[in-house]
Amino acid sequence: MTGQNTLGEVSQLNPILTNMSVSYAQSVEGFAYDKIFPMVPVGVTEGRYWEWSRADMFRIATGPRAPGTIANRKTVGAQVRNFSLEQEAIDMDLPDELKDVEGSFEQEQRKVQQVTYDIMLRREQKFLDLVLTPGQGTWTTEIDLSAGSTPDQLDVMSSNIPAMIKRYNNTLRRNGIARANKLLMSQPAFDAMLENPDIIERIKYTQAGFATKEILAQAMGLDEIVVAENIFNAAVEDEAGTFTGTDFASQNSMLLCYVTNAPSLEEPSAGYTISWSEHDRTAARAGAADVRSFYVYDRETTVIYTRRGMVRK
Repeated sequence: MTGQNTLGEVSQLNPILTNMSVSYAQSVEGFAYDKIFPMVPVGVTEGRYWEWSRADMFRIATGPRAPGTIANRKTVGAQVRNFSLEQEAIDMDLPDELKDVEGSFEQEQRKVQQVTYDIMLRREQKFLDLVLTPGQGTWTTEIDLSAGSTPDQLDVMSSNIPAMIKRYNNTLRRNGIARANKLLMSQPAFDAMLENPDIIERIKYTQAGFATKEILAQAMGLDEIVVAENIFNAAVEDEAGTFTGTDFASQNSMLLCYVTNAPSLEEPSAGYTISWSEHDRTAARAGAADVRSFYVYDRETTVIYTRRGMVRK
């Protein structure tokens, strides 16, 4: 018809830009869960593992032996523990209309990234609730840093934080626990530590001249300080954002622990993450999720689906 725009012409009147958009993401380095609980890949969703007696492992059984007599025997008790992986999943739509704006491959890449970040944030939140929230029975040794006449709080001007960490490390050793090599902190706790006068005095003459996680770890006799720094939205869908740290329930807590660099059958560690992937054991070792996509014809959309199964022990 004369004077009428075609559909193709109409669709170009208000086009969506293909070279930019507004999006949000977080640094993978800000996640703490994989730095504290090493991944142990498994091919099943349920199973059992051995827990050896700490008392027996450290008991000295060696003694004098007379000729022709039987040597002392060392026995180590063990208990069988069960595990059952917790499976969680999420999916996200990629309508055909979005594919037309930019290539299908690029759009699918972005959706995979978004669902992956979502499942990583969920993993981080559950991990920090487990290991940093006091009174849950997760740990046998919990110390109230605000107790006593000289509290060991990070924001107290008189606190000698390096000496405090070394003192608590000795407490762990007296309880038959391996000397800690890592310190897990919330971002607010780490920020408070940076303002501590004793910390400032110790590092002001170093080559860097300012505090870094590496310098502070060295001052405390540790291998690494891990700071949980990512955020998430605590509000339900369609409500105004309520942004908080994944460590929101435990901002005043720290975890001093030993973390092995090489998980093995009898290697001690503060904890392990048992991770499952039915397709790829290498992915399970890295704690990756299983990502799939499929097309729904009646909705004309591609669904990006991801799941993971894991439990921490």
